[in-house]
Amino acid sequence: TAAAATAATAATQSSEASRVPALCAVGVMYGKPLGPGAELAALSASHTPVFAVFGSGDNQFPAQVVDAFERDMAAAGVAHEVRRYPGEGHAFVTDIAAIRAGGAAGQAWG
Repeated sequence: TAAAATAATAATQSSEASRVPALCAVGVMYGKPLGPGAELAALSASHTPVFAVFGSGDNQFPAQVVDAFERDMAAAGVAHEVRRYPGEGHAFVTDIAAIRAGGAAGQAWG
């Protein structure tokens, strides 16, 4: 029946979800920095490090926002590394050609 098929699918999905390994790290590629509170507390409690990449010329997440992000992670006890690329704006890793060309895009990706 349809109900039995739905139940079987749900059981399979639940079983698969239980096999997902623990989160090993979080990467932020010029995205919205996590704020203080539950998100950073959860990363701290689970000992999940954060690696983040920003351009120093990013108008969407300017230096003071990234500075606060670093302070918040330190205050929460989250292991982190934040790399800033001088003169780069938001979304500076544009495509595979930019990565292969090296420079900031290649360094940030590699």
